[in-house]
Amino acid sequence: MRGEFKRADGLVIPNNVTRWGAQKLLDVVFNPAPSFSLFMTLVRGTFDPGLLMTDLDEPTIGTNGFARVDLNPTTVGNWNPAVQVDDGASVTSKDVVFEATGGDFDEAIRRVALVDSLDSNVANVFCLSSPLPLDLTITPTTPAIERAFNYTLFL
Repeated sequence: MRGEFKRADGLVIPNNVTRWGAQKLLDVVFNPAPSFSLFMTLVRGTFDPGLLMTDLDEPTIGTNGFARVDLNPTTVGNWNPAVQVDDGASVTSKDVVFEATGGDFDEAIRRVALVDSLDSNVANVFCLSSPLPLDLTITPTTPAIERAFNYTLFL
């Protein structure tokens, strides 16, 4: 299993899935009534297989920050239908364009992540991208192509 984030300008950003993320995927496949929420967020930090949201540094959620974006797998439109890719399959999320709320971001970000909570600092981390080539501080005038991402999971 592998995944990647892709920025609107075509930049592909590999990621690492956490132990929690891998376990949750298996639970969704084999549990008849799984509970599974996902939100895309922007962060700084370093990958560890047991990574928690408290291990990451995130810009403020709200004024001088942003809102995490809902990618719940059961919400229509959040994920495109799965497609066959060579000897495997993949599924890709909708495009997410992050917006600065009430002013510029209060800090630069280096990574994109999927987490299981809209606003909790103790969220479980599904996956964390590799670092972006440059820090990104989002302002109301940052071109959308630099602040738009989607996520593809390959099996």
